[in-house]
Amino acid sequence: MALIQRLTLLILPLIPLMAVHAADEATRSNTRILTVTNSKAWKPFSYISETGEPSGILVDFWNAYSRNNNVQIEFLLLDWNDSINAVKDGRADVHGGLLFSTPRDAFLDFGNDIIVIDTQLYISQRLIGTDVNFFLTGVGNRGVGVVTGGYEQYFAQNNFPQLPLVEFDNNEELMQAAAQETIDGFISDLQVANFYMSVFDASAAYVPILHLYSGALKPAVSENNVSLLTTIDQGFNRVPRIEKEQILNRWFHVETVYPKHFITSAILIVFLMASGYIYMLKRTVKERTRELEALNAKLLVQSQEDALTGISNRRHFVEQWRDFELGTPDVVIVLFDIDDFKAINDTFGHGVGDEVIHSVAITVERLIPANALFARVGGEEFSIIASDMELDNAEFLTSKIRQSVSEIRVESAPQASVSVSIGAVHYGQLLNPVSMTEADKLMYKAKSKGKNRVELVSKVHN
Repeated sequence: MALIQRLTLLILPLIPLMAVHAADEATRSNTRILTVTNSKAWKPFSYISETGEPSGILVDFWNAYSRNNNVQIEFLLLDWNDSINAVKDGRADVHGGLLFSTPRDAFLDFGNDIIVIDTQLYISQRLIGTDVNFFLTGVGNRGVGVVTGGYEQYFAQNNFPQLPLVEFDNNEELMQAAAQETIDGFISDLQVANFYMSVFDASAAYVPILHLYSGALKPAVSENNVSLLTTIDQGFNRVPRIEKEQILNRWFHVETVYPKHFITSAILIVFLMASGYIYMLKRTVKERTRELEALNAKLLVQSQEDALTGISNRRHFVEQWRDFELGTPDVVIVLFDIDDFKAINDTFGHGVGDEVIHSVAITVERLIPANALFARVGGEEFSIIASDMELDNAEFLTSKIRQSVSEIRVESAPQASVSVSIGAVHYGQLLNPVSMTEADKLMYKAKSKGKNRVELVSKVHN
């Protein structure tokens, strides 16, 4: 009897602990575990931080999914192609975000959109004088970097089959090669290039010259796993929109990195210490904000400006002329091309060729009205569009351009002769969208008549 009493005294204190343990086990059994894979080096979307933790926009989105759906997330961050194979071979339940493609659709099912990305072709600054269409032929090209298994590789192989591609396991390795300038270009998402070029100090070495595509990143599961895909889509619908916006703001607007209640809590703990900390924090936030704003502004300029001449590039030029309203009076469209430019390159070298292009741009920019659009639309080809310019003013302008260009003297090659052939059309009224077709025909007519001349016609309307 005494023995039984002793055992009872020993067991009784353990009963509450056993109950807690049982409750914990029940809680764990009710929490689902989802293995999410993505790239380990795809800043700012998905990467392993310096402390070894999963980080990035998509990681934050999936953590929000976890909080709002009682789902435990385990991240499996790998090289890009291996992350896709991880879903295919069952190591992961879902890919955290990638673009749809026909080859991927053969073994993956895709969910709803998470975030939209924009992808560009970047080339080395030293190749700025090269025509983009010639660059895409791959002639004399040391290669364009892509990530193995990435959509960029798929897009390039299908749209530019002659372009030599250099494959890298992930974006960090690609951008390291770009920083070392071992490749002539690379294809990258705008946001990714922005982050990595600042890290590797390569923002001055490469410029975006061609927008390739925009697309939505989507979660993806193995083929025919409809129930899981439906659960994921419904789960993301439970994440409040404001929470999604806060995630994006944390990455693209540094001010929202620290929650407002942090300051209040710190003040309650110790006012003086918090005040000093807040001061330092605000200064850091401002510095980081300025850095990001400067990077974004620089990237915006690079996407709109021709790096060699400083005037608009073709893409920005086309966007601008769309603003011309139908019915605009006295519209003049000018297209001109540097005569015998290939001979200049072949005789004096591409450095002199770049100097000629730059000199022509500067010379013409000084002559055109302030409200005119002016752009480099090809390797050695330029265009001007102006409104409210009567015919006699158009004749004077084109004549002055031809004369001024012919007076250009290149410092590094004084014997080089520079001239342009100009095609121009004056429309009394713009009744159809802007087109350079007629000006282009007139420019080639000027070339066929001996070059260094102007062919201008006037029409009542286009």
